[in-house]
Amino acid sequence: TQTGRIIVLDASAVPDLPAERPFTLSPTTATEHLFVGTGGRAVDHFEVLGLDGRQVAVHTGTHGPVAQLPVHSLPSGNYLLRIVEVHGKATTLRFSKH
Repeated sequence: TQTGRIIVLDASAVPDLPAERPFTLSPTTATEHLFVGTGGRAVDHFEVLGLDGRQVAVHTGTHGPVAQLPVHSLPSGNYLLRIVEVHGKATTLRFSKH
């Protein structure tokens, strides 16, 4: 058995992690392209889904601050964009195609 003592010099020594910036879509009603602001996060791929959950398109990811996704071939309607980061975390956002 060992004994000892711990001295805490600074109770706030563990730094806070910076908050993740949210993904952004522009425009939310797209015609030709959908621009996705990634907040600098590494994205593995983007999945365009119909509201019924079927996969309509897949686009490769990006490590840049903005991705440009073509949507001109999609029929008019409402869609979900599933953004899958390189470490597996997924975020889903809604957009419309006009």
